[in-house]
Amino acid sequence: MTKKPIFIITTLREPEGKRLFPSSPRVVGFYYKLQDAIDSIEDNFCDIYEDDYYPFVVIEETYEGIYPLISNISKEYWFKWNVKKGKYYKVKKPIVFSHVIGFGIS
Repeated sequence: MTKKPIFIITTLREPEGKRLFPSSPRVVGFYYKLQDAIDSIEDNFCDIYEDDYYPFVVIEETYEGIYPLISNISKEYWFKWNVKKGKYYKVKKPIVFSHVIGFGIS
């Protein structure tokens, strides 16, 4: 049986103060197709930005199983809100999140 991935969408804020982990991460949904996940972010579907509360979004490609292992988190796709254009754009993984994986199922 071939395993199919899911694409988990998590909205994030930068860590506050000396915290190592993101502030208020929130899983807003998942899709079976990557492009559907990307479209929902780029369209700010259901106002996931929430008026500057969630400037970052990550899509994590993962597979069924218990606990997110490095081998289960295949890829991450990052987005950041562009205030001037009023939408999310793809970006590289921000350094402030570089030490964390499994945002959506940790």
